[in-house]
Amino acid sequence: MNMKKILVLLLAAVLLVGVLSACGNGEANAPSASEEPAAEAGTRTVKDVLGREVEIASDIQTVACPGLPSTRMVVYAGAVDKIAGVTENEKMELACAPCSDVFHDKFFDLPSIGSGWPNSEIYQEELVVLDPDAIILFTNEAAQADELQDQIYQR
Repeated sequence: MNMKKILVLLLAAVLLVGVLSACGNGEANAPSASEEPAAEAGTRTVKDVLGREVEIASDIQTVACPGLPSTRMVVYAGAVDKIAGVTENEKMELACAPCSDVFHDKFFDLPSIGSGWPNSEIYQEELVVLDPDAIILFTNEAAQADELQDQIYQR
């Protein structure tokens, strides 16, 4: 894996931990330099690893993970209980990632939001129905993230 991909994954993991952390009141949770006050109550604007300004819920309760790396990072962040949708690949017995094997029973009952193979289709209709608070997508292309966001949220 080249260094650029490793850096993108590392930065995405750091952002993911921040997004999934509990949000409370007080100075300890004041917006950082990469966060701006949100226009809508109950949301906040963050800058993602690709440099996009993204509005997300202030209190993340559910996430959809349309790809193995994103599910793995959510599990590593200790937020497996927030996962609301996974790929078909993660529902297979003896999946290709240890976290999928450990949480197979939980993942098996969740909605499928894609096949899970590299560059595979994401089931956008299922994402719309699922309506997660956040979609954790691992990509190094802002255009791919923008396209999915436009299609799901019809900005």
